[in-house]
Amino acid sequence: MYDFDDGIVTLCKKLNMRDDLLNFYIAKNRDKEILELCKEHGESEVNLWIHALKYFVKPELKKEYYIPDILQNLSRIENLSPLPILSILSKNKNIQYRYIKEFFLAKYFLKLFRLR
Repeated sequence: MYDFDDGIVTLCKKLNMRDDLLNFYIAKNRDKEILELCKEHGESEVNLWIHALKYFVKPELKKEYYIPDILQNLSRIENLSPLPILSILSKNKNIQYRYIKEFFLAKYFLKLFRLR
């Protein structure tokens, strides 16, 4: 309310308001905290990773260097379709094709590995 960042973060954590906490970190451009939150809770709340990907993929931010880490974590989530990920990535023409290729290979390699 009065730019008391530590209080906002503490309240969001205590009340399990992870979406709001992620939005707060995004508004403050706290990249490290965004990734930490996603790594901590992203497996159970996939929307955190999706929201973070949408943030980092914006061409005007020039933060494409976070994309490989995010895609690597997204490839481990079993019930996530790769089509929304591809749609999000298509918003930025500066993302290297190899990151997308690695994501799809990891996604389908892990899927085949689990079937055996």
